[in-house]
Amino acid sequence: MHPLIIGIDGLIGKALWSFFKEHSIQVVGTCRQKNRTDALYFDLEHSDPESLCPLADSITHVLIPAAIPNIAECERNPDKTSLCNVTKTVQLAQYCWARGIKTVLFSTDYVFDGISGNYSEADLPNPLNEYGRQKAELEKQALACPPEMSLILRLTKVYNVEKPGVGLLEEMKLKLRQGETIRAAKDQIFSPVYLEDVIQGIYTLMLRQAHGVYHLGGPESWSRYDLACSIAKSIQAPLSLVEPISLSNLGEKFKRPLKTDLCCDKFHQATGLTFKKTSDLISQLNCDGL
Repeated sequence: MHPLIIGIDGLIGKALWSFFKEHSIQVVGTCRQKNRTDALYFDLEHSDPESLCPLADSITHVLIPAAIPNIAECERNPDKTSLCNVTKTVQLAQYCWARGIKTVLFSTDYVFDGISGNYSEADLPNPLNEYGRQKAELEKQALACPPEMSLILRLTKVYNVEKPGVGLLEEMKLKLRQGETIRAAKDQIFSPVYLEDVIQGIYTLMLRQAHGVYHLGGPESWSRYDLACSIAKSIQAPLSLVEPISLSNLGEKFKRPLKTDLCCDKFHQATGLTFKKTSDLISQLNCDGL
């Protein structure tokens, strides 16, 4: 295995890059910073896939976590964000497929409308907002390629517990520690998943030459309100700092799906892996003495 990661600055890309290096796997990473000496310059929006030609004979997989994931930004600038999230990503993937290089593409639970929840890979996408539509289109075009060439991962909210202040759980903890109020929706249900589990899962799927669509979500379903309350209890912060709201209170001009928890039976059967429970990891948030 000789992977190339497009975008090692983001949460997923950086974690993948570190994982491969720690396991002595020859990996190449790209970023949008021209002055870095440990990574190649490649801008998904503007760089030509041909610039990767010198690597084409040695690369076995290209992982493309690079994207514009900001939901509000996708609504404000659909053309610009679609250029990155769909057009340029597909162009790069097609360049790889033509050269026998497998791709790992990243999608989202937002491809679903959130009516029923507990979605499996057999459920049809029906996105409510621009970001979900872009990822659904990416999936559609990727699934039109030779089936063995592309692995598509639908992720729910990914969190970390190792770096203070980084990720959903840590951000909530930091705000509560500082006495800030958290406005948390009671009506949006999702299945947050631990970053370390996601990275191990991706690697295992690659080793087993998996292709097609797989869901990677945590084993528990949560509302943001219940999650924030659980964190507050763990760090002994006042529960009064957690304010229950509904998504409609956000005043957004676009819709978010209400129930996006994912059924991951296909993934677990394919890999034999078991993901950690968020409820167990929350207790670790109080171990750093912050």
